[in-house]
Amino acid sequence: MRRRAFITLLGGAAAWPLAAHAQQVTKVYRIGMLEMTSQIANATNLNAFRERLRELGYVEGRNLVIDYRSAEGQPDRFPALASELVGLKADLITTRGTPAVLAAKNATTTIPVVTPADVYFGRGQAILERREKIKRKTIEQRRRLHQLAIAA
Repeated sequence: MRRRAFITLLGGAAAWPLAAHAQQVTKVYRIGMLEMTSQIANATNLNAFRERLRELGYVEGRNLVIDYRSAEGQPDRFPALASELVGLKADLITTRGTPAVLAAKNATTTIPVVTPADVYFGRGQAILERREKIKRKTIEQRRRLHQLAIAA
């Protein structure tokens, strides 16, 4: 009798970690996406993003939530949308384009902001200004060439 009780106890002790592991809740990661266009207009990129996440083991509805926020072509909406994603406690914010990146950067100091754009924090405004300067210079050069062509 003692032998049976010992074996039962030993078997129960061996199975206990497996049962405890099965009951553990899987962390659900939240990715905030801050974009200029709607989900429908951005479907190709969004589907590719979801597919790659799935390949890496992150599946919406199981261990992943993607909160998509669109400025609908109005960059002045980015600060409010970025704040909304911060309020949802996103684990990560991904975005594209300088205005969206700067809005996300200004909304949080603790959530990582990931972007494929050519923006480096602290230099975003300088990049924008340099682009505007180049654009103005190009327009001025075209204007001069046009005047020379008219004068000739």
